[in-house]
Amino acid sequence: MLKVHMWQDPQRAVLCIRLFEVDLHQRITKVYLPVEFKTETYPDGVPLGEMLDPTFMFPSYEGNEFLQELSSALVASGFRDKAISKDGEIKRMEDHLQDMRRLVFFDRIGEKP
Repeated sequence: MLKVHMWQDPQRAVLCIRLFEVDLHQRITKVYLPVEFKTETYPDGVPLGEMLDPTFMFPSYEGNEFLQELSSALVASGFRDKAISKDGEIKRMEDHLQDMRRLVFFDRIGEKP
């Protein structure tokens, strides 16, 4: 099973990501070696939509597994999506207000909210 471990290295001022696979006993069986990204410059530019070689290519299942593990590692490392669901925010606010009503009205004066 593919795993992604992510951490900040403040001494080098970098974000580190390690990809590895584990077996059923949670023992590391494979480590993916560091990747060196190379760039190719297009002095005249390339029109958007023109087919260029992909930066990453995965077989479908492995690609989905990688993205899911990467997403989990990002959340565990404190990264949050900028697009927050308004429905979720409203629900949390309503729950908070209900808790406050319970504290003020029920716990203080014995009335049910």
